Amino acid sequence: MPKRRAPLILLLTALLPFLATCLPPNSDVNDATAKRQLMAEAEAGARLSTRAPNQTMYGDIDISAFPSCAAASCIKSEQFSPSRIGCNSAKLTTDCLCHKAPTPLACSPEGPSDENNCWYQLEDWFSGACDGNVTMVDPATIPQCAQKCTFVTLSSLGCRSPTRNCLCILGRQPVIDAVGSCVAQNCAKKMQGSFSSASWRDDICKTGQAGAYDQDAYDKYIKMVHDTRIAVPVVVVLIAAFLLAGVYNLVMHDDMSGNLALGLIILIVVLALAIILPIEFAL
Repeated sequence: MPKRRAPLILLLTALLPFLATCLPPNSDVNDATAKRQLMAEAEAGARLSTRAPNQTMYGDIDISAFPSCAAASCIKSEQFSPSRIGCNSAKLTTDCLCHKAPTPLACSPEGPSDENNCWYQLEDWFSGACDGNVTMVDPATIPQCAQKCTFVTLSSLGCRSPTRNCLCILGRQPVIDAVGSCVAQNCAKKMQGSFSSASWRDDICKTGQAGAYDQDAYDKYIKMVHDTRIAVPVVVVLIAAFLLAGVYNLVMHDDMSGNLALGLIILIVVLALAIILPIEFAL
């Protein structure tokens, strides 16, 4: 029996490949495989299409158009690395460059200048890399009385727009002196003690932001001063008038000598001025 079955087994083995081609295909499996292949090819094509042929990347940032005047101080020197500009990421990302880094352009070889436009080229590149999301100096961090002067000063120092990058690339002491002068010239004495131009500048350039100035508290103070300047003189004048009337009455009834009356009148006037003048000029 085994010998008779051997030719049949050999024949079936030889026909198996042919029979397999005649079986209906598993359409579900084949369709799923084809879909996966198409999706993989589409994703690969999308990745290739988003990157220009000559695009140069630094992490996730396209530096193909990075200003050549700043390349040596920023790119080649590694000053543009995440750790150098204040981020914890392993590579330079858009979030790091445009949002988290307090002073991402601190590597610039120079600040604003009429003689060289490298800084302005760098700012333009940064704006493009961040889709125009450039952090500005917030007016709310400055007393209202000094805001206009401060922004005019930044413009005179070379900042075409009051960006945080431009503020922080300027010399520290010139900024502190200029903003302090704006406060001294335009704000009340009380304001000068409640705002520090040095702390304001350092907070922005070290942490990326400064706290909003408490304008409401200052406005309440100004209202109190206004009310005091009106109320106190009125009260003092009324008291002085009452005293003067008393002196006059005594003189008219010969109960007080003329010299004594004159002395009292002078004393009343001096006391009134001693109360009113400090309030008018000191507050």
